[in-house]
Amino acid sequence: MSQLLSLETTGVLATLVGSGEGSDGIERARTYFLACSVINNTITFSQGAKWITGKQQSSDEDGSEDPESQQIHEDGQGGDASEETGGANDDDDSSSGPDERTSLLPSKVVYWERRLGDGVGSKLQDYFHSSPRLVQKFLTTLGAFVNPPFIGAVIGLIIGLSPPLHRLFFNDMGHGGYFNAWLTSSIRNVGDLFVSLQVIVVGVKLSLSLRLMKEGEEAGNLPLGTVLCVTFVRFILWPAISIPLIWVLAAYTNLLTDDPMLWWALMMMPIGPTAMKVLALADVSGASQNIRMTIAKFLTFSYIVTPIVSFAVVGALQAAKAAK
Repeated sequence: MSQLLSLETTGVLATLVGSGEGSDGIERARTYFLACSVINNTITFSQGAKWITGKQQSSDEDGSEDPESQQIHEDGQGGDASEETGGANDDDDSSSGPDERTSLLPSKVVYWERRLGDGVGSKLQDYFHSSPRLVQKFLTTLGAFVNPPFIGAVIGLIIGLSPPLHRLFFNDMGHGGYFNAWLTSSIRNVGDLFVSLQVIVVGVKLSLSLRLMKEGEEAGNLPLGTVLCVTFVRFILWPAISIPLIWVLAAYTNLLTDDPMLWWALMMMPIGPTAMKVLALADVSGASQNIRMTIAKFLTFSYIVTPIVSFAVVGALQAAKAAK
């Protein structure tokens, strides 16, 4: 998205859509990249955790449950004795120190919320284990893709395609947009901060890695061959494949609509932005500190060599113009 803003400022993309239509073209390109990002994030967060940590995160396959849910499930009643120890359990959970997952609600509310969730979860697990094996495999595969990016995309589609909800969330206050000023704007601001905050996190982890290296401790290993291979595939191989392929499809077939901005976006999508979400994926998947610091080193190197992408940008622009 930052690349689109830079190209919009320089006016380079205006040559694809004509004078006076630069803003509309940028909005279309942003929509194309957002659609690609939703699909990319859905696949990444569903399959990427096991690629990073080398293990499955699903608890349904190994039959493991949360200790508190096991206690409620075994007791079958979760009576007053469990309720009395609810606060103690919360104290035990917080003894290791609060983190981003620590609830801000009172302990009683947290206890009953967990109890309700565990009760519903145990019932769903019973239904799951009693279903045929083929159904279990299908639900397991399908459940892996039901992650926050996918849920957010579904919510966005529902709001965007429903005129009453679209009016509530995006119109001005005077035209029925009662959620726009306080909710939509807040969510948009948080989303705009994501990349900036991730850059800060990368800097902190890189600083920690360098400090550990000076102290002679393990700070994550980044093989040179892996770095060169990823750089070659991302900045050279993918552009060499995507640009000629999309040019042929746009110039000699009717598979793509007559939109040069779409052609350029399709040429650039395989190159992709710097994979900041990989660091977020490592955090949510419980990767070790060494893996996180290795990813921080790799992202730092990616930022250093990112100017190479300018050759792909220019090549995609020229190819999109030639296909018009």
